[in-house]
Amino acid sequence: MSSSARPPDLDSLDLFVDVVRLGSLSRAAAAHGISQPSASLRLRALERRLGVTLLERTPAGSIPAAAGTLVAEWATTVLEAVATLVAGAGALRARAAGKVRIAASYTVAEHLLPGWLARLRLQYPEAVPELEVMNSARVVR
Repeated sequence: MSSSARPPDLDSLDLFVDVVRLGSLSRAAAAHGISQPSASLRLRALERRLGVTLLERTPAGSIPAAAGTLVAEWATTVLEAVATLVAGAGALRARAAGKVRIAASYTVAEHLLPGWLARLRLQYPEAVPELEVMNSARVVR
């Protein structure tokens, strides 16, 4: 990793992905329960941290810059991986109790979770999975 770029915090990445997904900084701020100025400050800090411009600010609103489009794709992958990690850690904690609570994004649930659940059932037949499928932002929260 470059010494000039520091890893971003997950909340800011999630906020940025929601700005791109929802098409509006104010809608993303509302979805995160923060004010628009607070969201704007967090995104500017994210841009400084990554060293790239993520959003083009226009009178009509904020749109993803060329680099922002790429970063949003990568950030989505990171957030889905974090969701997987959190779900896996939860499964490890619940293993003794036999209950496995899983929150997964739509993509993870569709493509990866069926195989994981099959392996879980083979390895731990007593496990009782509880699955909730939602968007990545909710999974991370």
